[in-house]
Amino acid sequence: KMIEDEVLGSIGKKKILLKPNVVLADNPLSVTHVDAVRAILDFLKPHYKAQIIIGEAAVHKTFDGFKNYGYLSLEKDYNVKLVDLNQESYQYRYVFGIEHRPLAIRICSIFLDPDVYIISAARMKTHNKVLVTLSLKNILLGCAINDYKQNDKGLFHTGPIAVNDLCHFNMFHISQEVFPDLAVIDGFESMEGNGPAWGTPIESRVALASLDALAADTVATQIMGFDPKRVLYLSAMTEAGMGQGEIEKIKVVGTPLNQCLYKFKPHQDMARLYQL
Repeated sequence: KMIEDEVLGSIGKKKILLKPNVVLADNPLSVTHVDAVRAILDFLKPHYKAQIIIGEAAVHKTFDGFKNYGYLSLEKDYNVKLVDLNQESYQYRYVFGIEHRPLAIRICSIFLDPDVYIISAARMKTHNKVLVTLSLKNILLGCAINDYKQNDKGLFHTGPIAVNDLCHFNMFHISQEVFPDLAVIDGFESMEGNGPAWGTPIESRVALASLDALAADTVATQIMGFDPKRVLYLSAMTEAGMGQGEIEKIKVVGTPLNQCLYKFKPHQDMARLYQL
């Protein structure tokens, strides 16, 4: 609400894709809560009359997740269409594999359409490869196809886990073409520990929204108790001028940032690598 005019002005005549994180079909904590999606739709409803696509390309059967977490009712309550992006058209791009070998990867076409306004509706979570998963990672790994025979998302991280895991480089690479227009991060009940799938709940009670997804993720990382400058995909995007990633230059409206700081437990592998 605090950035309402800027958000509504940025949409223009574009079609809206609202992309939640529905990573598993059998663990509610790992998924963007349906009420967070409802809040975004309630915000848009008085101003945006066209149909909104709620799309996901999950690692499981996408509609199993939609069904299990109450998403099906959204089609009754709003002018939205639920879409399994794994079944839609795609285009080939390339990421880097072991020894920097190029790997062809299928990217959902809708993420590459300049006439589509992408809203990333992410849950605040720790991660087992890149420390944190927030609005950017929700889109950048979520844009890869899993046709239920082959999951191309795994091509983002083919090497051994490391502070400079290939996943950081590949997200930075794909972000040159795929990037959220609006970031909304639900940290009402977040996940710490062994995320992004099997961590434990932490009642952080925060929510973030920004037209600058890098700024949103930088602030969220700080809230979680991690140094954004040590998260390679965030620091790379900052250096490339893809948004504001310097915490001291980000204007935070609402509750002062120093009142929203936590100390999330990292994934056990990240705790070892980052010496946390």
